[in-house]
Amino acid sequence: MAWWIWLLLVLLLAAIVFFVYYLWSLARRLDRLHRRVLQGMLRVDRALVRRASDALQLADSGLLPPEVAAELRRAAREALLSAELVDDGTERSIDSRYACETHLTHVIGRIVPEFSGKLRSDPFGSQLLEGLSASGYRVHVTRSLVNQDVAQVRDFRARPICRVFHLAGRAALPDFVEFDDEN
Repeated sequence: MAWWIWLLLVLLLAAIVFFVYYLWSLARRLDRLHRRVLQGMLRVDRALVRRASDALQLADSGLLPPEVAAELRRAAREALLSAELVDDGTERSIDSRYACETHLTHVIGRIVPEFSGKLRSDPFGSQLLEGLSASGYRVHVTRSLVNQDVAQVRDFRARPICRVFHLAGRAALPDFVEFDDEN
């Protein structure tokens, strides 16, 4: 064979190796993004449990009127008993979790402004109110970060090269965490 055929074969082989390496690096990046979304979902779940626990602690403090405390307690317990955000293959309803968390947000948003003066006058109430406010802020921040990661995964998976070469494998397309977390 002529030398130029050997050169052409070597260049073709190098191009194939480079292309396979490129696909492999894209698949690794997509896998890291998927893992980041799952870790973020766990952080959101922990923040939601913390917020519901803080709301339950405020309801059980005795600083609120009984009917208001009962409503807050009921909403916090529903949120604590609802399903986890991370899909582990079981049939759990994420929508019911979102509905419970939205309801808890609305209850907190209605109760806290109404009774904040009374709660701030008591040192223990002020501490509970600050804890609830901090946990609500953590929920908002972690949910926003997870939704940014989900958007990155969806954008990455929408690329033609990812779809043609099936780089996502069997990983499910992540969904946005959508519920009202604004007090």
